[in-house]
This record gives sequence, structure tokens and C-alpha cells, in this order.
Amino acid sequence: MSLVPVLGVVGEQKTKPTQHSVATLRSLGLSPHLLACRSQEPLSDAVREKLVRAPSRAPAAGPRAAREASAVHDGRRPRRRCSARCPQTTC
Repeated sequence: MSLVPVLGVVGEQKTKPTQHSVATLRSLGLSPHLLACRSQEPLSDAVREKLVRAPSRAPAAGPRAAREASAVHDGRRPRRRCSARCPQTTC
């Protein structure tokens, strides 16, 4: 997972942090098979192309976009069953 920051004034997505992260992994002998990029906005086609063609060589499948969220969860308790055989979701 890598962050693709968006500059507030210009609104341009920056790929340098992601390129650096991939290059660091490769220098350690690790070759990523998947690149997930987190950003406030969907990744543009130009950014995806730049990451694939960069010297750090992102995986050929291209980066996958992961949208920013305000929280990991929405604060609600997950619904649980009282036992595996109970058909109700809440008891």
C-alpha cells in the first residue's frame, strides 16, 4: 500500500513517494506483484501509466486504486449470531 498524495493548490497527484517505495523494496530483493495506491481522488490514467513505466517498474498489471476513507470502520458493531445454528443475526 502506497500513498499517492494530491497537492492541494494544484490538485496534481504525485507519484514520487510510490516510486521510491517500490525502488526500496527492489533494493532489498523484494519484487512486488501488486501495487495498491491510496489517494484522495481516483488515480488518473496518466498516473497509472507513469507508475508502470517508471524506473522503479511497478508490476505490469498496473497499480490498483484504494480510495481514502475517514475511518477504518464506521463505528457500528458487527452483527453476530449467538451460535452457529441460530438463524437470527441478533439475539
